[in-house]
Amino acid sequence: THLFGLYLKKTLNIPWVMDIRDAMSVDPNRLSTPGARIQATLENFYEKKFYTNADAIISVSDPIISSIRTRHYYPNLESITHTIYNGYDDDDFKGIRQYERFDQIFSVTYTGSFMGRRSPEFFLKAVRLLIEQKAIEASDILIRFVGHFNNQILAQFNKYESYFPIEVLGFQPYTEALRYQVNSILLLLIVNVEEDDGGSQIRTGKFFEYLGANRPIFALVPMGDLKNLFTRGRFGVTAVQKDLPIIAHTFKKLYNERKSTGTLKYRPDTELKKKFTRRHLTGRLVKIINDIT
Repeated sequence: THLFGLYLKKTLNIPWVMDIRDAMSVDPNRLSTPGARIQATLENFYEKKFYTNADAIISVSDPIISSIRTRHYYPNLESITHTIYNGYDDDDFKGIRQYERFDQIFSVTYTGSFMGRRSPEFFLKAVRLLIEQKAIEASDILIRFVGHFNNQILAQFNKYESYFPIEVLGFQPYTEALRYQVNSILLLLIVNVEEDDGGSQIRTGKFFEYLGANRPIFALVPMGDLKNLFTRGRFGVTAVQKDLPIIAHTFKKLYNERKSTGTLKYRPDTELKKKFTRRHLTGRLVKIINDIT
């Protein structure tokens, strides 16, 4: 797609906006293999061609934009790079209702997949630890995973399902996935990659989809942009993604709160949340296009 954009720019002088939803040559989710290193080298070569010709470059997080500016210095690069977050559409959730008795059990839902180095291993270990310590009751919880999972991840589910209830659902239509989110006590978000390995660049689209579901989020994320956003927006609670004691301690607090009150407190910053609606973000895109045309 970017090569086609470069062709149109060169031959017809059509204004060209690059939309980079994730990092190109520096992808924190990419496994370190010989093939991946060759791919990164080729992408770095093409990055240089693209960035010197694009009229605007858009990505989904400030750390990705910062990485681009650091690795490729051109006189006007700062002025043509922009952050437009992934967002959510309120209309996607119209008609999706909570069941009358959806909160009978402490249901935790993850929707999506686990790509590259992402894995639910540390979360599952933490829950098992709490069960073994008798800090929580297995009969009180349900951990649900909705999406496509490879054999390695399925093996992890099988490893822990004898300790506590795990429901693994295959790929679901989008509306069904949203229905599971809306009818959960807690939503689970996991970014395994360390900050030093580029984990701070990851601004997963799942986070914004979860905002639309209007449910509290338990996020296992590195220090950086996404973690700071949780703090600013009061969208849920976070824990260091590979710190087993902290994950267990935080989950136990959520479990105890729900046990004592019947629910989880959720009072997000509504003004900040509005900035992640597709309507608002599309307005920003329109302004960028208008400016270069």
